[in-house]
Amino acid sequence: MVKDQVPIDTLVNYIRYCRDEKCIRDQLAILTKGGREVPIEVEGLRFQIDVATMDEAFEIKYDAQPYDGIGQALIYAIKGYEVWLIHVLDKYSGLYDNYVKLFKRLNLPFCVIVIDKKLGAGDKICPQ
Repeated sequence: MVKDQVPIDTLVNYIRYCRDEKCIRDQLAILTKGGREVPIEVEGLRFQIDVATMDEAFEIKYDAQPYDGIGQALIYAIKGYEVWLIHVLDKYSGLYDNYVKLFKRLNLPFCVIVIDKKLGAGDKICPQ
């Protein structure tokens, strides 16, 4: 969805009025036509995907530390989803460049989108 069909600026536009993770989740579900808080089970453990379509899982973090959501995203990948970890920065807007640089260095096995809500900017970092 985000990778091929919907540009990041469309995603940024959809969430520009959001002030929390729930609002972003709800807007992303509308944009992707996905389900909200979709339950899954892995090795007898239960998890909830913020937004899921048939083949994509989206983990959303709002003004969170950069390490937040990585473990959840890895779990969704185990289930075979194409995973998107989305970090939206508002209060942490000044750290946008730092987040982008860190995620590029980590080279995670899924895509990360970092959005600076104040600037209306976004960057997509995918494995190479």
